[in-house]
Amino acid sequence: MKLKEPLEVIMRKILIVSHDNLAQGMFNFLNMILGKQKNIDFINAYVDDITLEEKVNSYMDNNKNCEIIVVTDLYGGSVNNYFMENIDKYHLITGMNAVMLLTLSIKLDSNETTESIIEEAITSAKEGIIYCNKIQLDSNEDDF
Repeated sequence: MKLKEPLEVIMRKILIVSHDNLAQGMFNFLNMILGKQKNIDFINAYVDDITLEEKVNSYMDNNKNCEIIVVTDLYGGSVNNYFMENIDKYHLITGMNAVMLLTLSIKLDSNETTESIIEEAITSAKEGIIYCNKIQLDSNEDDF
């Protein structure tokens, strides 16, 4: 599906959105590892009296000329479902993890297409999920 193109894109931005405070935790993690990031923001959903819709509308109004990559916590969850309603206005990825967000953050200002950056981040995220006990067992078997 083709995104609606803004008149002039100033920059790419990542918007991390989750139930409760996971988004803020991921944001804090990225700032700890990479230093303060100017093009990464977060929205914690359902933590106060401000609705998700109000928070998102305010954010989008303030970032009209930005290409937004929205990263949510859970496919099928209320946060991701909300963003599915207007999917032509931004890129939407779900199932966030630290490796995915690091890859997106590092590549954000590159000359690569947004789609290729997203695909690389998803691949990295999948490859970063490892059952460490299995690696240890395989390593021990190689010793004999």
